[in-house]
Amino acid sequence: MSDLVTQNQETGIVKSDDDNPYVAYGESAARTRIIGKLLKFNKFGEWISGESSTEMAQDGQLVVNMQEFYIGWIKWEDAKPVEQAMGRVMDGYTPPRRSELGDTEKEYWPTDNSGSPRDPWQFSNYLVMMDMETQELYTYATASRGGLQAIGQLSKAYGKSMRHRPNEFPVVSLDVSSYEHPTKQFGTIKIPVLNIVGWTNRRTIDEALEMKNTGGELSPDHEEEEAKQAPPVRSVPRPQPGDYTAKPAAKTGPTAAKLPKPRF
Repeated sequence: MSDLVTQNQETGIVKSDDDNPYVAYGESAARTRIIGKLLKFNKFGEWISGESSTEMAQDGQLVVNMQEFYIGWIKWEDAKPVEQAMGRVMDGYTPPRRSELGDTEKEYWPTDNSGSPRDPWQFSNYLVMMDMETQELYTYATASRGGLQAIGQLSKAYGKSMRHRPNEFPVVSLDVSSYEHPTKQFGTIKIPVLNIVGWTNRRTIDEALEMKNTGGELSPDHEEEEAKQAPPVRSVPRPQPGDYTAKPAAKTGPTAAKLPKPRF
């Protein structure tokens, strides 16, 4: 907690910065920045990261900071994020209705590769993760159907276990599944899968986040959604023995999980 304390001149009630709306906004704004490298799942079924689109190791395992799980809307202009309305799931955040965001005139929307109007506001999720081997930090940002389903399944599994594991976060493997699109011309569609392979003490990633200077920007989501393409470290302590307990977990597969649906 910060040392900032304010006093109401009329009532004399002293409040800490926990009640200060300016501090609360500042902390929220800081949290919603991308931390580490941007992690994406492309239409070829590859998990890639960073500006150079480096492919992730297939046997890699990442701890997920479920406290830094955000949902909401991001507005894009010229392939860049210009506005967002997002909040943390742990805070009980409810995204606004799409109609409350403005920009509802489709004739002014940008067009996609097929010439169809594309909504500048995309319902999105993002998660902060850390590689268990390298301690590299990542933010997985997605607006695709497959990505939202993968995070939804992870969220559901964590929600069922969090009371029994109050000080632990899930460790996941970055996997891929697929299905045949009903329209044959689209062929096989690759979708991301986040399989829980174990659990670790949350301080494993909390300590890394405390030492890491946040920074970076969002970039367009390049994941495949129903065959439509979206538009254009400082060294940290390694996990201590006993912090991480790997346990086999069943493959979640491509079955969709129920998500907090955006209100249109």
